[in-house]
Amino acid sequence: MSGQKITRKRVIKSCKYCYDHKLRCDKGHPCTTCVTLKKTEQCIYGFSKEPLTLSTPKVATQGIKRTGKNSVVYKPKYFYPFFTSTINEKILSTDRYDKSALSSVFTRNEIHKFNRSISPLRDIKEMLALLPESKVAALSHADTYFERVHPILPIMSRERVLNAFEDVYESLRSQTVINAGSALIVMAVFFCSSYSAVASGIIPDLLLCNNYYKAFRHLLDIVEFPFISQLESLQAFTVVNFVIDPNMVNAAAYSSMLVRMGQELGLHKDPNTKSIECKLTWNLLLYIEGSSSVVRGFPFSTSSALMEAVPLPGNNDDIDYDFPVSYTVGRCKINKVLRKVMELTSVKEISREELLSRESEIAALYDDMHDIILSLKRNFPVYQAYFASTLMVFLYRLHLRFFALSSLQFQEDKLVQKTSNQLTSFESMDLTSVLGIRQTFKEEVVQLSLLLLFQTYKRLVQADIEKYAWYTRGSTVMQYLFVIMNDLFHNPCKALETENFLAPSRQTIDNDMREVIDSSPSFFRYALVDGVLTLIESKLAALWSNEDLYKFLLIQNLKEKVWQINEKLIKQNEDEINAVKNSNFFAAGSVHMQNMKSINLEDCMQGWESEDFPISIDKVLTSWLIDLQN
Repeated sequence: MSGQKITRKRVIKSCKYCYDHKLRCDKGHPCTTCVTLKKTEQCIYGFSKEPLTLSTPKVATQGIKRTGKNSVVYKPKYFYPFFTSTINEKILSTDRYDKSALSSVFTRNEIHKFNRSISPLRDIKEMLALLPESKVAALSHADTYFERVHPILPIMSRERVLNAFEDVYESLRSQTVINAGSALIVMAVFFCSSYSAVASGIIPDLLLCNNYYKAFRHLLDIVEFPFISQLESLQAFTVVNFVIDPNMVNAAAYSSMLVRMGQELGLHKDPNTKSIECKLTWNLLLYIEGSSSVVRGFPFSTSSALMEAVPLPGNNDDIDYDFPVSYTVGRCKINKVLRKVMELTSVKEISREELLSRESEIAALYDDMHDIILSLKRNFPVYQAYFASTLMVFLYRLHLRFFALSSLQFQEDKLVQKTSNQLTSFESMDLTSVLGIRQTFKEEVVQLSLLLLFQTYKRLVQADIEKYAWYTRGSTVMQYLFVIMNDLFHNPCKALETENFLAPSRQTIDNDMREVIDSSPSFFRYALVDGVLTLIESKLAALWSNEDLYKFLLIQNLKEKVWQINEKLIKQNEDEINAVKNSNFFAAGSVHMQNMKSINLEDCMQGWESEDFPISIDKVLTSWLIDLQN
């Protein structure tokens, strides 16, 4: 392990507000003075008396473009399979969305501004200045980490984290060489706990997050990551980047590297496979590699032998641990079947035997998830509904990917020109003629998309889940909402009862969902779309990147257009639709829908700067819908 000699010279122990105003500071996070005076946003530690001045080279006044000349990006046909070719190309080719200035009616969480390209700290002394004076205060970050992050990504064991804190603070006490691996784990925990607190709205800004992240990056350089493989650096890097990007949208480039590092460390070989920490670390590395591949529409890069190298814990092993192991087991089991499905994306012609084999494996997963959900109910009753609904969303996504195989196998992959363009203002829409173009999805795709929206709603209305806000913000379900709204336009009063749903998925419909479907087979879809969009706007949109928010605004406007077209029908059946909205299923979400400010589309889009070409919403949605023709 790398180490450096510690020297502490006149470190300011008070927070910045107390120091500037010459007030007594109890060193809390936040301190009592700042809480009392409502100045928690200024309760910052680790600052210097004088601002840092960095020598920076002069740059040309015209600036620097991030995108190289003639740069291209690969668009596989399975990238967002239920969006269209045109909208996917717009998303891939556009270089940035990051200059939106939203109106005052919609306040965004600061988390959307986080930039992991910020420069690291310059030396170890700046990192040491970020450490709380008391180990007890520091361990409060560890408590937050194990409450908010560890249940989702149980890579670093409690024993390893506590030993790292003990090691660092013993070095501080004895003025000995610090262990860089231990310091890296400590800073990873500090960052993740503060990042999750910002996402939950407990901390109002990113200042602490940025400082911890800068220290984290500096320590990665010290341990020579990724050139030297160490378990501590592998675990710390993985958890920090997963917390930043739970959808793994930007993980495709490094996820395979993490698996290779795991191989170098022998995580897939005895005796490491006996340790629950190494067992979960290895399988979660495979999960991240697989999920990041799926997001980009790629087959997995991991071989089937590596996928089976380390056995997962049992479906009912929750009783042995203080975190929901079965939730991780469920995700990894889905990932293994997903690998086999995505393997077929590179096959020109998929045989009936291969499709039947995958279909059988997916059906078996429904039984597996049923057992896992029962284990969650027994051992983690408080949050079991959140984890159970999340697992079902993942399973439906797998099943939908399976149905995308047959519909997309004869399309071609493309190379798309990367530009520095930016998606910009929306213009007025007139989509009536375009919506008249006949487009149908397989009925199974419509059914699974509906079930996915049901489970998304259940996930978002669970009580006391703000602690998982950093993770829940990954619920981007825009392409599935698009499927349902397209179906609503072409089949505005189609009847769909519970017994019509696909056999393996039918068993996942609980009594509350059944009441919604069977009480209004023709109109429950309107209530479901309304409910999901409202909840997303209330609980997630403020956390999203500009790219995800842009897609949400597209869907929101398309919904308004479909509702306008079906206005007479909706009005005639208003009582029936309202009765559905008052059912037991939707009652849990009513509290989230009261006193909520709406996102105004035009206000939101005013701030998107126009460069080489403006993209109007009517043109985007027109091309989107045209592309959906059979």
